Amino acid sequence: MSRYARRTVVSPEDQIDYWKRRALTLEGRVSLLQRRRVSIDLLIEQVKSIAPVTYRPPSNVITYKPSGLGKPHRAVLLLSDMHVGQVVSEDQTLSWGRYNFDVCLRRLSHLERTIQ
Repeated sequence: MSRYARRTVVSPEDQIDYWKRRALTLEGRVSLLQRRRVSIDLLIEQVKSIAPVTYRPPSNVITYKPSGLGKPHRAVLLLSDMHVGQVVSEDQTLSWGRYNFDVCLRRLSHLERTIQ
């Protein structure tokens, strides 16, 4: 026996049948993927419709205006829920935003620059 494998001769009709079956299999897979995509799109639209609306960003400068003349005044800034150390990726928010320590520092820096 030769060390080379023998080639099997396939009739043109068998080749046509093979490719028809292959096409049907692939059409079924494509149909399944299209149905899944529609389901995913519907879920994304539902999440977008119930997600909270982003709030308007604060103005660039926050100024303090005293109300009385000749009386000492003090401004108080209350910071809470900074979530320092928390990491939120864009995948978790459907690309609505992300949060990490660098974002926290940038926001604090912006706050520091805008308060007078």
